[in-house]
Order: sequence, then C-alpha cells, then structure tokens
Amino acid sequence: SLGEDEKSVSTIIKKVKKSVSIPVFVKLTPEGGRIAQIAKASFEAGADAVSSTGDRLGISPININNPKCSVYNLQKEPSMACLSGPWIKPLALRDVYDIRKMIGKKPVIMGTGGMSTFQDVVEMSMAGADLIGICSAILINDFNFLGNLMKKLKAYLNKMGYKSLKDVRDILVENITPSSELTIEEGVAVVDKDKCVGCSRCLQIGHCKAIKIVNNKAEIDKEECLGCGICTFLCPQQAIEMVEV
Repeated sequence: SLGEDEKSVSTIIKKVKKSVSIPVFVKLTPEGGRIAQIAKASFEAGADAVSSTGDRLGISPININNPKCSVYNLQKEPSMACLSGPWIKPLALRDVYDIRKMIGKKPVIMGTGGMSTFQDVVEMSMAGADLIGICSAILINDFNFLGNLMKKLKAYLNKMGYKSLKDVRDILVENITPSSELTIEEGVAVVDKDKCVGCSRCLQIGHCKAIKIVNNKAEIDKEECLGCGICTFLCPQQAIEMVEV
C-alpha cells in the first residue's frame, strides 16, 4: 500500500538520494493500478530509474483436500502470496508500456516479470524497457541458460538489422491502438488440404458448427464460419488460416 502513494514514495526517494552516491532504482508495485503515475512521481523526486515488479499478489494454490493448510513447504497456514512466472508477462508488458507512455522517452525503465527467452526480452524492450530483469527463470534454470539467451538475442538483432536492443525500444509503444480505433476485417477460416491430416482437433471447438471432416480432411462451411479464428491457433499442422472476405 505504501507504494501506491506518490507522497510517501517521493519522500522515501528523496531521503535515499541524499544518503547514497550510487544510482537509485525504484521498484514499483502494480497493486492499485497506478504504476505509471507513481513512476512519474518517482522521477520527479530524483529516481535514476524505475523497475516494474515481477509478481502479483494473489491467492496461493489451494490444497482442496486440506484447504486449511498451506501448500508451501514449512508454512502451516494458507495465505496470500506474490506469484510470478511466465503467466505474468502480459501484465508486466502492460506495466512497462503504461510507464513509458506516462513519462516519455528519456527516463530509464527496467522491465521484469516472466522473462525467460530472447523473445521475451525483445517484447519487453518494444514495450518501453531499457533494461531487463530476470529472476524466476534463474532460480529454476541457474545462470547458465543466459548464455544461450544472449546468443539467440544477438542473432535476432543481426537478422533484423538492429545494432542493439536500443533500436527496438518503444516500437510497440506508439502503435498500441485503442479498441475504438481498431480496424477489424471480416473473414473466414480456410483449410490448406495439403497440410491437413484429418486429426479432428478443430472439431473440438465448443461453439463452432462450421467444420467437418470429409475424406480425412477438414472442410469449413463459409456460411457457418463465425470468423473467430480459434481453429487457426488449435490446428497442430498449421493447416488453417484466416482470409479476408
């Protein structure tokens, strides 16, 4: 709760800045939904950089056979917990994006939360991060996996013609479009018969009545197709694509 209040955060930052000669990074809480406003107040108070947090407060996993006991080792009672890992990445990207939109291009942001691959690093930078924080993945995989991550990151940058990660920073920031301004085309799903193996995975979509298997190949009734696109994500052979009508 302390991290949601601009006055308290500003007071702490000013006191710390007077007490040390090293750069001061401020790690911000997303709880309360005002991380961008707190980031702005942090820089105005003298912070050298801000960092989004890498977790969210939630209900810890529940032992449904003994719900009054904690699932965590050496902890007796159930509790709220700071939860992290790959699932948090979409929220972490939003935190960094919100901060960058609020504070502009110059201040330094560290993005954390669900980072474990070179793709994650690129996405976080595109959302506005200058620096990337990795924690959970190191706890699980040791530091050794970072060498392979950096190798793949450099290969990606070279392939795309970027000199450094700085070149991709903010690419996404100016292109996030409000829902009221999105361009949504009408379309239907189409099957590539050469790729389709008739596995029937696409038949398992609960709301869809457009797909049938004929002669061991998926066929889609364009009149029944709702254009939701779920089949394109589920097809293990990538044999279905959306086309504009």
